[in-house]
Amino acid sequence: MPGKANNLSLKLSVPFEPVKEAGDKKMVITSHSVEKNISSNVNNPWKLKVSQRALGIVNPIRQVIEQMGAPRSDKKMIPLSQGDPTLFGNLRTCNSVLQAVVETTTSGRGDGYSHSCGEETSRQVVADSHSPPGFPVPFHHVFLTAGCSQSLEKSIAVLAQDGCNMLLPMPAFPLYETICSYYGVEPRFYRLLAHSSWEADLNHLQSLVDKNTSALLICNPGNPSGHNYSRHHLSVMVNLAERNRLPIISDEVYEGMVFKGEEFVSVAEVSKNVPVLTVGSISKRCLVPGWRCGWIVAHDRQGILSESGALEALGRLQTITLGPCGIIQAALPIILDTSSEWMIGIMRLLETNADVCVRRLQDIPGLKLASRSQGAMYLMVEIEAQPRFSELHPESVSDDMSFCRLLLEQEALSVLPGCCFRAPGLFRLCFAAPPEVLEEAFDRLQAFCLGYFQEVPLAMGDVEEGSFAPCTPVLG
Repeated sequence: MPGKANNLSLKLSVPFEPVKEAGDKKMVITSHSVEKNISSNVNNPWKLKVSQRALGIVNPIRQVIEQMGAPRSDKKMIPLSQGDPTLFGNLRTCNSVLQAVVETTTSGRGDGYSHSCGEETSRQVVADSHSPPGFPVPFHHVFLTAGCSQSLEKSIAVLAQDGCNMLLPMPAFPLYETICSYYGVEPRFYRLLAHSSWEADLNHLQSLVDKNTSALLICNPGNPSGHNYSRHHLSVMVNLAERNRLPIISDEVYEGMVFKGEEFVSVAEVSKNVPVLTVGSISKRCLVPGWRCGWIVAHDRQGILSESGALEALGRLQTITLGPCGIIQAALPIILDTSSEWMIGIMRLLETNADVCVRRLQDIPGLKLASRSQGAMYLMVEIEAQPRFSELHPESVSDDMSFCRLLLEQEALSVLPGCCFRAPGLFRLCFAAPPEVLEEAFDRLQAFCLGYFQEVPLAMGDVEEGSFAPCTPVLG
């Protein structure tokens, strides 16, 4: 109606004049008074208050990389520090996965909002593929997320109580500690024994438990160590958790990524009574970390998670983020049906690369393999103490951080120092690069170590005690 349209137009053009009570007086705020106020506050500084909790977030890997500096060499950079299997372009996901995403994209099936916990069909596929024999997981015990990192965050958040602590492996993926600190959870680190295939030090683990311990976190297969726990060792850890009435968060993002002769066993397979939150994603196993689709699978055979309200709490947390990309969710049934032959081929390539690392490390002075990798795409290397070394090169390698920094500067080769993972005296190497790139990387690593570790003019017996402050790896 013309009249109504004109009235509406007039109303919109009237100055905004809300009335504010101030004692017995009425103050009318007009655009003129607002402008006058702004001009009178020109010299009054802003006092914006920022979340101290957010400012307190520290990601050790990011922090260390920023401190590492840049190469001073003209050589092409070789980044063996990043845990991204796609970085060099030699490892690609299989064609059926790509075709599934193309189909869901062109069909429009993933264009709309999904349920906050994920589409039912996609959740059911995850449930089916993660159900222990004889114990099917219902779809509503699956929560889809934007990658495994978000799965970890939500799992820790659900079990975070005021004043609680959580048991984390050491060495470990540093995001565990970052998330715990953000939610006010005290991280307590249990030792992994390098010379025993990085198995948990069970006595040390038990000594950390008290009445405020809220959960045990297990990572298998392991990052940064490349371990793969046996069924027996996982059973012992689960029994310890049951004895102490601790739920388990099981980080299985490298699920199935084990070498020939190894068996991957999910924690949920050996846990009859202990509730388990299994976290995972398609990032590593399907070689698509940028697609950001993960999950939490709640294994709750005794109904403990349900009765405690943990499942309800997870559902409520999901309403904040609304799940991962709809296109990837729609393709998930095909993505998780990835060809076993393709996966065997990928693991064969990674195992060949691991063998290259083992062979080359045998000839490099000053370095020692902490424990042979059994899966994933990492291994940890010890930096052995060298007599008179710091005396000869006081500006250089005195710890793992210095070692990695100088290696980057001089050889344009990046690896991650063990301090990122609470493992001083070691460094982590990712062996997902093509074999020829790995060979070049080890040529540089060998040249670097020959130039430094072998410049020791005195024999071992001629060295004064205390002349060298060695690296001190946390080993068992």
